[in-house]
Amino acid sequence: MIFELSNLYSLLFDISIKAAEVVVILLVAWLIDVIIRGLVKKLYMYLKIDSYLREHKLQDALFNISLLDVINKLVSLYIFVLAFAVIGNVLMLDILSTWSINFLNYLPSLVQGIAIMLIGFYLGDYIGDKIRDQNFILSSVLGAAVQFFVIYTSLVIALPAILPAISTRMLENFFVVVSGALALGLAVGIGLGIGLGLQSTFESLAKKHKKAFEDLLK
Repeated sequence: MIFELSNLYSLLFDISIKAAEVVVILLVAWLIDVIIRGLVKKLYMYLKIDSYLREHKLQDALFNISLLDVINKLVSLYIFVLAFAVIGNVLMLDILSTWSINFLNYLPSLVQGIAIMLIGFYLGDYIGDKIRDQNFILSSVLGAAVQFFVIYTSLVIALPAILPAISTRMLENFFVVVSGALALGLAVGIGLGIGLGLQSTFESLAKKHKKAFEDLLK
Protein backbone atom coordinates (compact mmCIF):
# COMPACT_ATOMS: atom_id res chain seq x y z
CA MET A 1 0.00 0.00 0.00
CA ILE A 2 2.77 2.41 0.94
CA PHE A 3 4.63 1.42 -2.23
CA GLU A 4 1.55 2.15 -4.36
CA LEU A 5 1.04 5.55 -2.71
CA SER A 6 4.70 6.34 -3.29
CA ASN A 7 4.33 5.51 -7.00
CA LEU A 8 1.17 7.61 -7.18
CA TYR A 9 2.88 10.60 -5.57
CA SER A 10 5.83 10.17 -7.91
CA LEU A 11 3.52 10.05 -10.93
CA LEU A 12 1.60 13.13 -9.80
CA PHE A 13 4.88 14.95 -9.17
CA ASP A 14 6.13 14.09 -12.68
CA ILE A 15 2.83 15.24 -14.20
CA SER A 16 3.02 18.50 -12.24
CA ILE A 17 6.58 19.11 -13.45
CA LYS A 18 5.63 18.41 -17.07
CA ALA A 19 2.55 20.64 -16.79
CA ALA A 20 4.68 23.44 -15.32
CA GLU A 21 7.19 23.06 -18.17
CA VAL A 22 4.39 23.27 -20.73
CA VAL A 23 3.00 26.41 -19.08
CA VAL A 24 6.48 28.00 -19.00
CA ILE A 25 7.06 27.19 -22.68
CA LEU A 26 3.69 28.69 -23.67
CA LEU A 27 4.33 31.81 -21.57
CA VAL A 28 7.76 32.27 -23.15
CA ALA A 29 6.24 31.78 -26.60
CA TRP A 30 3.52 34.33 -25.81
CA LEU A 31 6.13 36.82 -24.55
CA ILE A 32 8.30 36.37 -27.66
CA ASP A 33 5.20 36.71 -29.84
CA VAL A 34 4.23 40.01 -28.17
CA ILE A 35 7.77 41.40 -28.54
CA ILE A 36 8.19 40.40 -32.19
CA ARG A 37 4.72 41.63 -33.18
CA GLY A 38 5.50 44.92 -31.46
CA LEU A 39 8.73 45.23 -33.45
CA VAL A 40 6.90 44.35 -36.67
CA LYS A 41 4.27 47.00 -35.96
CA LYS A 42 6.95 49.65 -35.30
CA LEU A 43 8.69 48.78 -38.58
CA TYR A 44 5.33 48.78 -40.37
CA MET A 45 4.48 52.23 -39.01
CA TYR A 46 8.01 53.53 -39.70
CA LEU A 47 7.71 52.50 -43.35
CA LYS A 48 4.26 54.19 -43.50
CA ILE A 49 2.79 51.25 -45.38
CA ASP A 50 -0.82 52.13 -44.48
CA SER A 51 -0.31 55.69 -45.73
CA TYR A 52 1.12 54.35 -48.99
CA LEU A 53 -1.85 52.00 -49.43
CA ARG A 54 -4.36 54.79 -48.75
CA GLU A 55 -2.52 57.13 -51.12
CA HIS A 56 -2.92 54.58 -53.94
CA LYS A 57 -6.48 53.61 -52.88
CA LEU A 58 -5.39 50.09 -51.97
CA GLN A 59 -6.63 49.99 -48.38
CA ASP A 60 -9.67 47.95 -49.43
CA ALA A 61 -7.78 45.52 -51.69
CA LEU A 62 -7.94 42.79 -49.01
CA PHE A 63 -11.61 43.51 -48.22
CA ASN A 64 -10.66 45.71 -45.25
CA ILE A 65 -8.28 43.11 -43.80
CA SER A 66 -5.14 44.86 -42.56
CA LEU A 67 -1.84 43.78 -44.09
CA LEU A 68 -0.30 44.17 -40.63
CA ASP A 69 -2.82 41.67 -39.23
CA VAL A 70 -1.86 39.15 -41.90
CA ILE A 71 1.85 39.54 -41.09
CA ASN A 72 1.22 39.27 -37.35
CA LYS A 73 -0.89 36.14 -37.76
CA LEU A 74 1.96 34.47 -39.67
CA VAL A 75 4.46 35.51 -37.00
CA SER A 76 2.26 34.14 -34.21
CA LEU A 77 1.64 30.94 -36.16
CA TYR A 78 5.38 30.29 -36.54
CA ILE A 79 6.18 31.02 -32.89
CA PHE A 80 3.45 28.83 -31.41
CA VAL A 81 4.01 25.92 -33.78
CA LEU A 82 7.67 26.08 -32.76
CA ALA A 83 6.53 26.08 -29.12
CA PHE A 84 4.40 22.98 -29.78
CA ALA A 85 7.44 21.25 -31.27
CA VAL A 86 9.34 21.95 -28.03
CA ILE A 87 6.36 20.77 -25.96
CA GLY A 88 6.25 17.56 -27.98
CA ASN A 89 9.89 16.89 -27.12
CA VAL A 90 9.34 17.69 -23.45
CA LEU A 91 6.31 15.40 -23.19
CA MET A 92 7.94 12.82 -25.47
CA LEU A 93 4.95 12.96 -27.80
CA ASP A 94 6.38 11.95 -31.16
CA ILE A 95 3.12 12.69 -32.97
CA LEU A 96 3.07 16.31 -31.79
CA SER A 97 6.78 16.81 -32.48
CA THR A 98 6.57 15.29 -35.96
CA TRP A 99 3.47 17.29 -36.86
CA SER A 100 5.04 20.54 -35.63
CA ILE A 101 8.31 19.96 -37.49
CA ASN A 102 6.46 19.06 -40.70
CA PHE A 103 4.35 22.19 -40.39
CA LEU A 104 7.44 24.32 -39.82
CA ASN A 105 8.95 22.83 -42.98
CA TYR A 106 5.71 23.64 -44.83
CA LEU A 107 5.47 27.19 -43.47
CA PRO A 108 7.85 28.82 -46.04
CA SER A 109 5.68 27.44 -48.83
CA LEU A 110 2.57 28.81 -47.09
CA VAL A 111 4.17 32.25 -46.74
CA GLN A 112 5.18 32.18 -50.40
CA GLY A 113 1.64 31.34 -51.47
CA ILE A 114 0.11 34.04 -49.27
CA ALA A 115 2.64 36.58 -50.61
CA ILE A 116 1.62 35.74 -54.19
CA MET A 117 -2.04 36.14 -53.27
CA LEU A 118 -1.40 39.50 -51.60
CA ILE A 119 0.48 40.76 -54.65
CA GLY A 120 -2.37 39.58 -56.85
CA PHE A 121 -5.04 41.30 -54.74
CA TYR A 122 -3.13 44.59 -54.55
CA LEU A 123 -2.10 44.57 -58.21
CA GLY A 124 -5.60 43.64 -59.36
CA ASP A 125 -7.18 46.39 -57.25
CA TYR A 126 -4.65 48.97 -58.49
CA ILE A 127 -5.06 48.16 -62.20
CA GLY A 128 -8.84 47.86 -61.85
CA ASP A 129 -9.07 51.30 -60.20
CA LYS A 130 -6.88 52.85 -62.91
CA ILE A 131 -9.15 51.48 -65.63
CA ARG A 132 -12.34 52.55 -63.81
CA ASP A 133 -10.95 56.08 -63.42
CA GLN A 134 -10.75 56.51 -67.22
CA ASN A 135 -14.55 56.91 -67.48
CA PHE A 136 -14.92 55.47 -70.99
CA ILE A 137 -17.68 53.13 -72.20
CA LEU A 138 -17.95 50.15 -69.82
CA SER A 139 -14.80 51.22 -67.96
CA SER A 140 -16.23 49.95 -64.67
CA VAL A 141 -17.05 46.55 -66.19
CA LEU A 142 -13.66 46.26 -67.86
CA GLY A 143 -11.91 47.35 -64.65
CA ALA A 144 -13.75 44.72 -62.63
CA ALA A 145 -12.97 42.06 -65.26
CA VAL A 146 -9.26 42.87 -65.27
CA GLN A 147 -9.19 42.93 -61.46
CA PHE A 148 -10.85 39.52 -61.37
CA PHE A 149 -8.40 38.20 -63.98
CA VAL A 150 -5.33 39.31 -61.99
CA ILE A 151 -6.69 38.02 -58.65
CA TYR A 152 -7.78 34.69 -60.08
CA THR A 153 -4.40 34.23 -61.80
CA SER A 154 -2.63 34.86 -58.49
CA LEU A 155 -4.89 32.29 -56.79
CA VAL A 156 -4.09 29.67 -59.43
CA ILE A 157 -0.36 30.34 -58.96
CA ALA A 158 -0.54 30.49 -55.15
CA LEU A 159 -2.71 27.45 -54.40
CA PRO A 160 -0.04 24.81 -55.19
CA ALA A 161 2.21 26.50 -52.62
CA ILE A 162 -0.54 26.82 -50.00
CA LEU A 163 -2.08 23.40 -50.64
CA PRO A 164 0.59 21.26 -52.33
CA ALA A 165 -1.73 18.24 -52.61
CA ILE A 166 -4.50 20.09 -54.46
CA SER A 167 -4.80 20.04 -58.25
CA THR A 168 -5.30 23.40 -59.97
CA ARG A 169 -6.66 21.78 -63.15
CA MET A 170 -10.28 22.52 -62.15
CA LEU A 171 -9.40 26.15 -61.38
CA GLU A 172 -7.61 26.52 -64.69
CA ASN A 173 -10.57 25.08 -66.61
CA PHE A 174 -12.98 27.31 -64.70
CA PHE A 175 -10.72 30.27 -65.46
CA VAL A 176 -10.86 29.54 -69.20
CA VAL A 177 -14.66 29.34 -69.11
CA VAL A 178 -15.04 32.54 -67.08
CA SER A 179 -12.51 34.39 -69.25
CA GLY A 180 -14.41 33.38 -72.38
CA ALA A 181 -17.72 34.49 -70.86
CA LEU A 182 -16.24 37.82 -69.78
CA ALA A 183 -14.69 38.39 -73.22
CA LEU A 184 -18.01 37.63 -74.90
CA GLY A 185 -19.89 39.88 -72.50
CA LEU A 186 -17.44 42.73 -73.03
CA ALA A 187 -17.60 42.32 -76.81
CA VAL A 188 -21.40 42.41 -76.79
CA GLY A 189 -21.45 45.34 -74.36
CA ILE A 190 -18.92 47.35 -76.34
CA GLY A 191 -20.77 46.53 -79.56
CA LEU A 192 -24.07 47.71 -78.08
CA GLY A 193 -22.41 50.81 -76.68
CA ILE A 194 -20.87 51.71 -80.03
CA GLY A 195 -24.14 50.91 -81.79
CA LEU A 196 -26.14 53.15 -79.48
CA GLY A 197 -23.54 55.87 -79.81
CA LEU A 198 -23.65 55.70 -83.61
CA GLN A 199 -27.45 55.67 -83.50
CA SER A 200 -27.56 58.94 -81.59
CA THR A 201 -24.96 60.40 -83.96
CA PHE A 202 -27.00 59.44 -87.05
CA GLU A 203 -30.16 60.85 -85.46
CA SER A 204 -28.49 64.20 -84.80
CA LEU A 205 -27.10 64.29 -88.33
CA ALA A 206 -30.53 63.47 -89.76
CA LYS A 207 -32.16 66.28 -87.78
CA LYS A 208 -29.43 68.70 -88.74
CA HIS A 209 -29.68 67.96 -92.47
CA LYS A 210 -33.39 67.15 -92.59
CA LYS A 211 -34.17 69.93 -95.06
CA ALA A 212 -31.34 68.90 -97.38
CA PHE A 213 -32.63 65.31 -97.41
CA GLU A 214 -36.18 66.50 -98.19
CA ASP A 215 -34.92 68.66 -101.08
CA LEU A 216 -32.90 65.72 -102.39
CA LEU A 217 -35.93 63.43 -102.38
CA LYS A 218 -38.18 65.91 -104.29
